[in-house]
Amino acid sequence: MQVQLTDFENAAFAVFVKLLSKVILHFNLDLRIPMSKVHENMRRAEAREAASSQLFYFRESRNGKAGTGTIDEQVKQLDVHSVLVGTEETTGLVTMVYSYLELIGADDAVRKKVSLYMDFILARATGHLMTPATWMRHFIRSHHEYRFDSRISPRIATDLLLRCHRLGLGLETCPEMYGDMQMVPLARNC
Repeated sequence: MQVQLTDFENAAFAVFVKLLSKVILHFNLDLRIPMSKVHENMRRAEAREAASSQLFYFRESRNGKAGTGTIDEQVKQLDVHSVLVGTEETTGLVTMVYSYLELIGADDAVRKKVSLYMDFILARATGHLMTPATWMRHFIRSHHEYRFDSRISPRIATDLLLRCHRLGLGLETCPEMYGDMQMVPLARNC
């Protein structure tokens, strides 16, 4: 599939956030968690490859409604995949998005496009597709000039920027970040 990758990536997250806000309002979800858990989530999110390696506090929901018990009893530690897809005990956010699309009678074209976006987000969340930060770190660490001393030489920086530029223009593919999607080359006058 050929797409403008930056447009696709931005659209995927924008559509997810928009649909998620509609899901929260429609199903009257209460996803609040104690501020101490929010701070802990932020601390964990700063870790390298956090989306695929960390557990985050999340308020469980069942069938689109907040569970019973105190807020502390409802807060669970889940990996990002479980937050998005769900577990036996919880309904995932992406699962709720699909339920919402069914409820409002979204047509097949909309569902197909949303499904592409959700699959992309899930692949990033599980680590099947690298984030740009992970990809850049891997590029630097595998560069023949890198000495594992946290110093980026001018040659490494130049090679990284040239590769990013070629990716941005659609002249190269990057399956590690985008799977089998290929970017449509940009016109030279852009």
